[in-house]
Amino acid sequence: MQIPQIRNDNLFHDLINQDNMSIIEWIVMIILGLSYEEVHGNCIVKNSRLTRTSKNDRNKYVDLIIGYLEYEIILELNNFFLGSLIRNIVYGMTRVVNFYQVNINNKEKKDYYKKKIKVIVINLNWYPKDKKINLPKKRMDKVFGFDDIKKGIFFKVINVILDKYAKIAYNKIDTNEKFYKLLTINNLKDLKEFTRDELLLTEYVDKLIKLSKDNKYEEDVMTETMEENLRNFELYSACEDIGYEKGIVQKQNELIMEMYQNGLSASEIKKYTNISLKVINKVISTIPKKIH
Repeated sequence: MQIPQIRNDNLFHDLINQDNMSIIEWIVMIILGLSYEEVHGNCIVKNSRLTRTSKNDRNKYVDLIIGYLEYEIILELNNFFLGSLIRNIVYGMTRVVNFYQVNINNKEKKDYYKKKIKVIVINLNWYPKDKKINLPKKRMDKVFGFDDIKKGIFFKVINVILDKYAKIAYNKIDTNEKFYKLLTINNLKDLKEFTRDELLLTEYVDKLIKLSKDNKYEEDVMTETMEENLRNFELYSACEDIGYEKGIVQKQNELIMEMYQNGLSASEIKKYTNISLKVINKVISTIPKKIH
């Protein structure tokens, strides 16, 4: 029996959402390399999109934001991917900036900045089949971010090439790659074998099988996939005009300015963000001095 690969936003949301916290916990376990005991009961879905109620639901949201303690794991499914990451990266940086821009009183500010938000943006990319595009050599690659084991992850972006995972046998996948492979499985035999010992995936598997047998659902998804492809193409084209580096630098500078204006020194900002002192001091020098 054939089952659909997870290439479409609506199918992704219908299978992976706050109504099935078991798979949410499984995803966190796989991505962060944690045990069930550490994860169970500590995960939330932070974006509010509900499961789709009709085929007319076309609104574009961030695919999934999972909260686990100080972590935010942002999952973005990019079908018909053409190579621009700026929209997703800037969104991740915005989550960081917003975290430090809440209204707090002056006595709490320094202690508040010691609380780190750890944002991981994972781009789950399917490339177009009808274009001659050279796939990246690596099937999973960190494309931007600060990754320090001793200090913790501050911000990281991981680029995942789902086309490559689709070609790898399920029994050749490392544990930390299981989630990526799950999205690419296209037949019931492999799906059941792959999830045989994964009790947290039972509801996911049952739902996927049910949807695979629903011809009307498949027709709706196929129609929506074509629309989503066109929308993604327009969004990525627009984002390329902004520029990768410009978006990242802008959000980084906003964060430095906010922390400095809230009373932190350049060395303290470096400690909490891992941004170099040279960059921090350059940004601080552009802030107009107050006239007393």
